[in-house]
Amino acid sequence: MPEKKHRHQHHKKHPHEIDNGVDLTDMASLSDAANAASASQRGGDDYDETGGIAATDLSADIVAVLDSGGQSRIIINRGTDDGVQLGQDGYIKGGDGMLASFTIDNLTQTTAQAYVDINHTFLERNLGGVVVGPSSLPKSARTTENMQADVVNFEEAGDSTVLVMNRGASHGAVMGQKGNLLDVNGTVVASFTLTEVHPGVSKAYVDLSYTAAIQYRSVIINPGDGAHHGGGHHHHHHHHKKGE
Repeated sequence: MPEKKHRHQHHKKHPHEIDNGVDLTDMASLSDAANAASASQRGGDDYDETGGIAATDLSADIVAVLDSGGQSRIIINRGTDDGVQLGQDGYIKGGDGMLASFTIDNLTQTTAQAYVDINHTFLERNLGGVVVGPSSLPKSARTTENMQADVVNFEEAGDSTVLVMNRGASHGAVMGQKGNLLDVNGTVVASFTLTEVHPGVSKAYVDLSYTAAIQYRSVIINPGDGAHHGGGHHHHHHHHKKGE
């Protein structure tokens, strides 16, 4: 502490020694700042350090995909120079709509980064362009109620079976959506939750043996009555009005 004070006093004691230098550089930097300020006012909106106007419907490419524990970390070739802002939303194009959406959480002048809820090997095989700050999401990317689909494949998984269905993100399917496996009369034989969603297909586990499951081909994803988000509970809904 005392040392700092001492240096300070020393500084003050001989102002004449450094007068010229200080004044000149101060003036130079002041006039620089003034020039820059007036240039930014004169030169319109291409110089704006405050982030300016957020980019809208900006097309970009993914230049890198990093594995991030089941998710992917994407780096795109647009940054603050292009009007990209922190917290801005975007989506990766896929099929006839959207493969996945993301939120920008890291920025440089020329790049932006975000997490995407898709397995990185899958993403690398299905890399589409991206759109940052979309004025509207592709229609097919919105969630769809009562989506009818067919089971196109069955995978054995111990006592359970994985259903592979022909509806995916580009049709409005979303991870965590509920669904029902139906018999030919439309009666629910098993319920499931989508655990994997790709552009054109979704997967889910059902508590049926493989031999039982393969009799059924029809599913309904995100049934209208199941649209309320009841958390992750696997209880059936018949205790709903309990205590009324």
